[in-house]
Formats: sequence, structure tokens, C-alpha cells
Amino acid sequence: MSPVVKKEWLHFFSSPAGTGTMVLFALVNGALLFVFPATSMLEYGYASLDLFFRYMPWALVFLVPAITMRSFAAEKQAGTLDLLLSKPLTPGQLVRAKWWGQVLVIWTALLPTLLFAFSLQAMKAGVGLDWGATLGSYLGLFLVAAVFCAIGLFASALQSNVLGAFGLGVFFSLLLFAGWDALASLPFLSSGLSYRLAQVGMMDHSAYLSRGLFVLSDAVYFLFLLGLFLWATEWVLLRERRKESPVDFLRRAAAGRRGAWALLLFLAALASQWFPLRIDLTEDRRYSLSPSTQTLLQGLDSTIEVKVFLAGDLPPDYRKLADATRDLLLAFNREAAHPIRFSFEEAGKDILVDSLRLQVYDSLARLGVNFETVQSNNNGNQRTEQLILPSALVSYRAGQPPIAIDLRSSKKIYKPYNVLAEEPQEDLEATRNAAEALLENKLATAIQQLTRKEIPTIAYLVGNGQPTDLTVNDLGES
Repeated sequence: MSPVVKKEWLHFFSSPAGTGTMVLFALVNGALLFVFPATSMLEYGYASLDLFFRYMPWALVFLVPAITMRSFAAEKQAGTLDLLLSKPLTPGQLVRAKWWGQVLVIWTALLPTLLFAFSLQAMKAGVGLDWGATLGSYLGLFLVAAVFCAIGLFASALQSNVLGAFGLGVFFSLLLFAGWDALASLPFLSSGLSYRLAQVGMMDHSAYLSRGLFVLSDAVYFLFLLGLFLWATEWVLLRERRKESPVDFLRRAAAGRRGAWALLLFLAALASQWFPLRIDLTEDRRYSLSPSTQTLLQGLDSTIEVKVFLAGDLPPDYRKLADATRDLLLAFNREAAHPIRFSFEEAGKDILVDSLRLQVYDSLARLGVNFETVQSNNNGNQRTEQLILPSALVSYRAGQPPIAIDLRSSKKIYKPYNVLAEEPQEDLEATRNAAEALLENKLATAIQQLTRKEIPTIAYLVGNGQPTDLTVNDLGES
């Protein structure tokens, strides 16, 4: 197998088209991440590769089929596929050798992007990159690329035209990565069905890995897809060579080594459901939920709806808080007995009439949603004001009023006193970290208040000097 792997790798980089593709890939990544203001990581205000890991799977949807499209389609066009199959290699070994060659090409293209991480770390002003989360995100990206390579080989085996193999590979990759999520977002589907449909797609399973959390069930999912498309590619080759039916192929595969691997994968899938393994790779253990929160989520008997208003063009600290809220809700969804459906909305965005927008704001304020006006510098000399709603609404059942959550920290944290500064300066990073640390408690408390069967009674004893005047009025009202 190794000569075929080496041939595939060298053949790609020995051609001007292959080398040009890699150079163009690196230049486009550098321009997106450091040059264009709309996507530049330098505009974030903090060291993070979240944007890179967010758009890179979409780039691989098109890059990987462009690399794998010649694997078998070009061999069919040149008439050399029969010669390859006559070599002392089984079709399964040939498929795996081709796959390893293409995977090494993709990984070679991804490895130089580590320079982005080292560059951000070198330019940091405060806390740098979370290396545990970064390495976990690269692991997720490598797994996605490996599955896309298997899909591309399958598409190339089905076609005798190179461009047809590219189009089919893009279609299959896009369908598996984002198609199921698009289907799950249809409004007429029930919440349970939407959640299950989203679980079929790759986007949901790669979300945790791209944020630094390794989950056994996600790893089993990727291994299943990998084996499925590699075996499907082998069957396509055998069908052309032996005219073997899918039933005969599966019967022969089940009786051989593949059957043992399939059984092992099935047992791993069962173990991931009975004994869920989660490894938090982040430095601050942000995905490790407390036992009380896990018990609360596992006891849910209905769907929870969470509407977060941190959306749109946000300042860097609020953008980070929105990402942390999304990560925590995803972690909640993993533990919950029933789906937790959440959305990020920019309140009043599509309302053009100011009076109607004010009515929306007024109704949200009555529900307890908080508003904040922040000032920012535009082009260095012009100050603009922006209205932000740093809140979320948690709903449980129809007819039950939702609970509003203030996602910010209860108090601001200021930098040490500086005699040269006219006013105390807020430490935005420390305040944001404090807000993120309280997110689990705030969301879990809201869910507990909505789902509790009995409201506890609190007694305030008097007669031994306890105050009963206006100083405890707020306690009584609460």
C-alpha cells in the first residue's frame, strides 16, 4: 500500500496545478484572517481562532473534492483502473491507499495554518490562545477532512468524468455537512424530530470538537462515516470487476475482518450512549457541567426554548460572550433528556418603522430583558452609539411566562488604580470572564425555576433583634 500512498501524494505536489492550489489556499486563508476587516482576527480584540475553525469546513467542502476527483475518474478515463486492480492489492487495500494519499495531501495543506496560531500568540497583549481548545479544534478539522476525502473517493469511483466527480463530491459533502441542519430547521417539524435530523449531519458532531471538547459519540460517528464511504467505494470497484451485488458484498464483508471492525464500532456506539465519555480539552474547563446541572437537565420532561438577543455586529467582548453562551447551550443539549432549542436573534432588525421597533423593545423590557448602550470609535475620530440586548429569554411551556436572564456579570471589574488615568479603567477581559463563569448558574437556575413542581417557602424569623423596617423591604417583596 505504501507505494500507492507515496504516488498519490507526490503526484499531486509534482504538478503545477497541485502546488498552485496549495499556495492559493494559504494566501486566501491569510487574506481572510489578517487582511479583510470583515473577517480579520485582528478585529476581534482577543486572541482566538474561532473564525478560522468556523469557516474552514466550508472551504474543505470544495477543496477536498478538487483534490480527490482524479483518484478513480482519471484512472477510468486513461484506462488504467483495470491495471491497478490487477496488481497484488485487493480493492479494499487500493481504496485505503488512495484515501491515505489524499488525506496526507489535505493535512499537508492544513498544517501551515498553525502559523496563524503562533502569530496570534506572539501578538497577544493579555491572555493568549487556549491551546487545549485549539488543538482539539484541529483534531475536529482533521476528522472532517478525512471524512470528506472518503466521500470524494466514493464520488470519483462512481464517475468516469473528472468534473462530474468534483460536482458529485461537493454535493455529497455539502448534503452531509449542512443539508441535514437545513432540513431540521423547517418550521413545520416538531422539536424532537428537528433535533434528531440535526444529529444525522456532520455540523452538529463537529461543533464540540471545533471548540475543544472530545465526545466519544462524535468520534464514533466520524469513524462510522469513514468506514461507510470507504466500503461503499470498494463495492463500486468490485461491482465493475465482479458484478457483485450489495447483499453479496455485505455478506462477505461481515464474515471477514470488516465484520469484526463493524462489531467493535457498534459496541463503541453503545458504550458512548451508556457511558458517555467527554474530555474537556479547554484550559478553563468551560464544558464541564456541575453534577447538579446534569441532574437537572437529565430530569427534563419537555423541550426548553432559549432565545438569545446577542446577535448582529457586536463589540469584541459581547461577541465572545455570545460564543460562550452558544457553547454552553450546546453542552446543555448533550445532557438534556429533551432538546433545548435555542436561537440567536437581533431584536427589531427587520422592523423599519421606529415606532414599531420601540413597541418590540417595550414588550421585551416588560419581560425583564436588559438594554445597554455602548459607545465605540468609528474610523478613529467618530464615536457611535449601539444598542445591545445582553439578555436571553428561557421558556418552558405554553402559557407559562418566560424568565429573562442578564448574561452580563453583576458587577464590572476594574484595572488596578493608575494615577495617570483620570477615571478608573474597566478590565473588559476580566469582566467578560466573570460573566462567562456565571452563565451555567444563571441558565440552570432559570430552568430549575420553570420546571420545579413546588415553590419553596422561605421563613424570616423575628423577635431577636432582626430588622423589620424598610431595610428588609426588598427581601419581603422578593
